[in-house]
Amino acid sequence: LFFIGVQQSPEPELLQDNYATLEFHEEQSGFLAGAVAGLITQSGRVAAVCEVEFIDSVRQTCAGFRSGAEYVNPGIDVDIFFRSGPEDLLFRDRAWGTATGARSIDLGADVVFAVGEDTADAALEAAAKRGAVVIGAETDQYSELPEIGAALVTSAILDIRGGLLELVQETVEGRFLAGPHWGEVSLA
Repeated sequence: LFFIGVQQSPEPELLQDNYATLEFHEEQSGFLAGAVAGLITQSGRVAAVCEVEFIDSVRQTCAGFRSGAEYVNPGIDVDIFFRSGPEDLLFRDRAWGTATGARSIDLGADVVFAVGEDTADAALEAAAKRGAVVIGAETDQYSELPEIGAALVTSAILDIRGGLLELVQETVEGRFLAGPHWGEVSLA
């Protein structure tokens, strides 16, 4: 049997000969989103609404957002908000997402990026309702959040489907290679 773990990074000593991981450079997806935000902002202030900071992929995505915005627009103001609420609401804190998306606009951001499933969806919805343009993360948010379609500029996506297809194809062809494999990141 062969196993593929998606976005799992076990310690190297725990990896087995029949276990491959599909990982992503989240900082690159965040950088792409930040670059877009930095290029389109009219106010000179952008924001990222992010799930908890202790999750490496979230922290890396939001750090990449800051780097991308500052790279294309030196002097830009970038607000990064990490949720610090209860763990039982991890990725599901719609109240915090809504409040923080709205707060971003109150602080002057006109472009809002959000990472973190339902928490992020709520932030994008709130920011769009307040007149901001928004950038999604992880998957193409256009079909997932049709009510914000007009405000959604793009999404920073992780090509999980393509990465899995490639790993499965290699396995079927007898070329299974255990260990980490890096998937593609792009903009929708």
